Amino acid sequence: MQLLKDSDITFENGTLTSTADSSKKIVRLIQNYADLTLDNMTVSMKGNFYDQMTMSNCNGDITITGSTVSAPDFSWLGYSAELAAESLGTRVMSVGSFNSTAYPDVNVTVTNSTINGYVNIDNSAEGATAELTLDGSNVNGNIVDNNMNGSTVKNIGSDVDGVPEGYEWNASNVLAPIADVFNLDIEDSINMNMYINTEAYADDATIEVTYSTPELNDKTAKTTDTISASTLPRDSQNRVKLTVNAAPAQITDDVVIKVKSGNQVVHTVTTSVMAYCKEIIAKSNNAELVKLAETMLDYGKAANRSFKYTEPSRFNYNNGEDYYNFYYGNVDDTAVLDKTGNNGVFASYSYIATTVPALRLYTNLSESQCGNADGVVTKATITNVTKGTTTKVAPVVVDLGDDNKVVAIDITGILAEDLADVYAVEYKGSTIKLNAIQFAK
Repeated sequence: MQLLKDSDITFENGTLTSTADSSKKIVRLIQNYADLTLDNMTVSMKGNFYDQMTMSNCNGDITITGSTVSAPDFSWLGYSAELAAESLGTRVMSVGSFNSTAYPDVNVTVTNSTINGYVNIDNSAEGATAELTLDGSNVNGNIVDNNMNGSTVKNIGSDVDGVPEGYEWNASNVLAPIADVFNLDIEDSINMNMYINTEAYADDATIEVTYSTPELNDKTAKTTDTISASTLPRDSQNRVKLTVNAAPAQITDDVVIKVKSGNQVVHTVTTSVMAYCKEIIAKSNNAELVKLAETMLDYGKAANRSFKYTEPSRFNYNNGEDYYNFYYGNVDDTAVLDKTGNNGVFASYSYIATTVPALRLYTNLSESQCGNADGVVTKATITNVTKGTTTKVAPVVVDLGDDNKVVAIDITGILAEDLADVYAVEYKGSTIKLNAIQFAK
């Protein structure tokens, strides 16, 4: 039955069902776009087709009161309830619009009723709103988030897995990628931290993550990790923190995260490091986090070019330009390793690629040679030629192992967006100019 928009329809005091006939494949018992009331009704159907569900709510105000609505029954075909749940599905109803122009709002209120099977929240239309309110009712199944976009589920004194009493479940509190903490790290690879509100799921929730394997420069190399939510750390809002590891060249690849309760997938999100960074840039009020996300996009774009992993056109942000354009920074190559007056003081150089990078200059000096006649350690003068600032730092002793200790001078605190800055280091009569980006290249 297809119930059309702008109709006002009531079913009351009866039974609505379908007969068992393997030659007639009923996909939906009710396809609803109307303002619909089910009052003291028993609604069910015989299952004989994979993609079945008893009731699809795509528009209108729907009220279910004093009624029982059940998912398709496959037992007449010889399927056990467990096998039907696993292979055929036990969707009782869906809530959500697929066209916001034609069907902008769907609101389902279930009062003093029983819902047998899982409810699929699938609000795929951008700009449409969908709301499910469970008031004094029982849901013998999960609320499954297929697309929470613009959707809300409210529990008012009802018994339902995944949505605690008094809890309002929406897209922002199910999976919260934007948090009031730093949730991006750059080390040898990229760590993307996702925050999942497991209050919405049963205690046995597991998280399944499929992503590109960072160790292999291969577009087909995927790995899947299955993690128990109970083993993951939590943030101050009691959300589970899930860390996804990705190589820089692979930041456009899909990362698929599934939250499972038992064998049933109750939430799926597909994202990428690029999409994640763009969301942070668009939504976060944390200026440092935004800067880090912008830098990470540039970092990944450069790695993509270097390894020829995907076409650069996939980085469709900022009108196709880099945020800081430091990868091809307009620094004079000839000035980068200009060792004027070297006199053998500087031996080699190192780029320390931590979250806040550093440049390290190794010297040919012993620890005793770094002091003056009174034994006071002589400091190096470091000038940021680009910004015109000067600081003095003491050399450090670096243990390279096997009793091999060397004296080095560190340029620390280089922010990612400042990697193109040129530094001049003067020590013991020797001067060297260098720049992190050109040095790394």
